[in-house]
Amino acid sequence: AIYKTQKFEKKNKQGENIRFTKKKGNNTVYAISLIKPEAIFLVDNIVPNDGSEIYLLGHEESLEWNYNKNTGLKINIPMEILNSWKSDTYAWTFKITGKEI
Repeated sequence: AIYKTQKFEKKNKQGENIRFTKKKGNNTVYAISLIKPEAIFLVDNIVPNDGSEIYLLGHEESLEWNYNKNTGLKINIPMEILNSWKSDTYAWTFKITGKEI
């Protein structure tokens, strides 16, 4: 989420704990949470491509999500994932095929 990426052009952070990067030359974007997210992770400036699969890096299965123009992107994180991560995890990174808005 850092190597060969660049910051967003418009808004590269959300609040104090979420940062954004994007791969150069394609439509892969990353939302990086500096604190452990809740069961629903809200992102307000990324719109995923239709049919996009969203991943939490370090977890093999894609996550369920929905997008609404008014409320933004909601990513559902199963409790077994949240409970499996150590308390000293420094960042939670979500890989999304989409674009910044």
